Amino acid sequence: METGHPPNGADRAQQGPRLPPFPAGVLVGAACFLLTFSLLGLGLTLTLKNADHRAAQQILDSYLLRYRRGGLAALQADFPHLLGCRTGFLRLAGPHLRLVLLAGDTDTSGMPDFDSFAPTLARTWTGLRGHNSVGPWTVVSGPAGDGNVLQIGIDCSATLDLLTRLGKLLLLAALVLLPLSAVPALVMGRAGKKRTERLRRAVEAAAAGQRPRSLPARGADREEERFVSAVSRLLDRYDRLARELQESMDNMAHDLRTPMTRLRTTAEYGLQEYNSVEQLRETLADCLEESDRVLAILNTMLTVAEAQADTVRLDLRPVDLRDILAEVIEMYQVLAEEQHVSIQLQAPEPVMALVDRTRISQVWANLLDNAIKYGADRVRISLAVRGEMTEGRIEDNGMGISEAEKERIWERLYRGDRSRNRPGLGLGLTLVRAIVEAHHGSIMVESRMQQGTTFTVRLPRPGLPSSPAQQ
Repeated sequence: METGHPPNGADRAQQGPRLPPFPAGVLVGAACFLLTFSLLGLGLTLTLKNADHRAAQQILDSYLLRYRRGGLAALQADFPHLLGCRTGFLRLAGPHLRLVLLAGDTDTSGMPDFDSFAPTLARTWTGLRGHNSVGPWTVVSGPAGDGNVLQIGIDCSATLDLLTRLGKLLLLAALVLLPLSAVPALVMGRAGKKRTERLRRAVEAAAAGQRPRSLPARGADREEERFVSAVSRLLDRYDRLARELQESMDNMAHDLRTPMTRLRTTAEYGLQEYNSVEQLRETLADCLEESDRVLAILNTMLTVAEAQADTVRLDLRPVDLRDILAEVIEMYQVLAEEQHVSIQLQAPEPVMALVDRTRISQVWANLLDNAIKYGADRVRISLAVRGEMTEGRIEDNGMGISEAEKERIWERLYRGDRSRNRPGLGLGLTLVRAIVEAHHGSIMVESRMQQGTTFTVRLPRPGLPSSPAQQ
């Protein structure tokens, strides 16, 4: 029974030597070379053809002018001289007139049969019937102005012979130069193969954990270095996302374990036989509270995902931010008094912004909750207008944020070491940033350890070009 394993050395020996594949670069180079010569031949043909047409048209224009000034006598005066040494004819035809002048070839048997084509014929390099008619002919016609038509024809056989000789020379040159064109193609193909091999080794080294910032091989250019650096950054990002995913799963399992354990314990307590109706009601109320907590966590995660994916639907309306902040402060006033935290709002004038009222309330609520939660005893909130944006600042004198954590606080499910002993899932600031950016705004943080933190939120004003369209 045959298997899918590759043949061993003996099998390869029996199969005989295998020819290396023909370089694709040689075929591409040969095709481009032949295409170039074909286009050159086509251009040469069109050039000679247009030259014959212009020559015939110039002769026609000259004789039309002579005929209108001097009549038939002017046509017969120097027709052969104006035509030069080329073979041709002049034909004047009308209702009551027919005149044919010949030039160049005195043998009329070589001329076309004038009854076989109309006196208004106008073509370039066309065949005309005759006993011994040569060709091709270039024929042009034009009205003489008195009801007659003047027609000029020149024999283009000499031009065709010249084109044939030039075509043979081009073909000979192509046959001679075609093998030579394969040489640079082979050289470039070999260089490209070496370059690809260098990139492959560098990428494999990066994937194995080595992070080369430059290529060790000689001749490596800056583009190769940039490519390998980009791959290294991509692998670094992949590793970071994998670590964050693992940390997020661990954090979520840790934070969901507590409410789920409480929910299970409460339910088991409610199943005891000696419980009264009141105790059962309290048990069910506790279960409902814990289930609401779990749902709140899951809903927050979904909201963050929608905002970061730019799929969240916003009900954008012009709103005075003072009203929203007043409602949020009132909601947290009791908690602030319990923690001995004073909250000040500085906004003497209306500050309008184009926002979703519910979503922006979540932003202020999360920022104020963090300020109260992390050791502040004074929180100052200020609103101002900065050009096309409104700016809201929440300053506190709490424990602050370290430099190492400033960029990580926005990550989903990230919680610093000092926040582990406080309730929360690590989604608050992630949700804040996602909502603000969904409004086409921005948020920044400034903080010093044991001195406090300042969050600055910038949101677009209504009716200005920077305002996002209502979704």
